[in-house]
Parts: sequence; C-alpha cells; structure tokens
Amino acid sequence: MWRSGVVAGLAAGIVLPGLVFAQADIQNNYNGAYLEGRSFAKQNLKQAKFYKANLRGVDFSGSDLRGASLFAASLRGANFNKARLDDAELSNADLQGAKLDQAVLAGAYMTAARLKGVSVDGTDFTDTIINNQQKTYLCGRATGTNALTKRQTRRTLSC
Repeated sequence: MWRSGVVAGLAAGIVLPGLVFAQADIQNNYNGAYLEGRSFAKQNLKQAKFYKANLRGVDFSGSDLRGASLFAASLRGANFNKARLDDAELSNADLQGAKLDQAVLAGAYMTAARLKGVSVDGTDFTDTIINNQQKTYLCGRATGTNALTKRQTRRTLSC
C-alpha cells in the first residue's frame, strides 16, 4: 500500500528524499539516474533499463544483466567481472577503464561504445555487435578463456 502512495506522490511531482531510488528499484528502471559508485554486485537485473545513467565506478560484478539496456550510459571504471551481459544494449556507452574480465557478452550490442583501457581477460564476445575499429582494439587486449563458457576471448572476437 505504501508503494502505491509513493508512486502517486512521484507522479504528482512530490519528491521524497531517499524514496526515488527505491521506486526506481521496484521497476528496474534507472534511466537517467545518478548512481555513481553504487553496488549492484550479484543482483538479478535482467531487462533493467539504465539509458543515459551515470554509472561511473558502479560494481556489477557477478550480476545478471541479460537483455539490459545501458545505451549511452556513463560506465567509466565500472566493474562487470563475471557479469552476464548476453543480449545487452551497450551502444554509445562510455566503458573506458571498465573491468569486463570473465564477463559474458554473447549477442550484446556495443557499436560506438568507448572502450579505451577496458579489461577483457576471459571475456566472451560471441556474436557481439561491434565495429571493426573496436574489434581491432579489443583483439590487441584480449587474453584468456571464459570459465563459464570455456571460450577463448580472442576466438570469440575472431582475432
């Protein structure tokens, strides 16, 4: 019952400090949210929406983000180690300095994502949509084998 009151209050434009994040969490809709430095480690975030969200330094390690939308999100220094990002939308995202070690990005969309300094040891990029410039850059950094899928990072990128 209190949730419906919060929803009604937010719809009416009433801002209650501390409850805006709780409301966003109820719907897994974080579009445009400022969540810098938060921890979402080991969370079920399937189909979550983070469109243009500020997620700098956020910890997504071990989380399930399959089908999530992180389009144009600021993800500098974010930790995605051992995260599931299958079919996730990461196009135009800023992933500079992000940790993607042992993550699975099978079928993810990453066109125009900024990848400078990204860590990809054991990352599975099977069927990931990336442009040739990104592929060349990632092939220069790719090492290891993904523990979950048993696929070599360089092979998943067709290096």
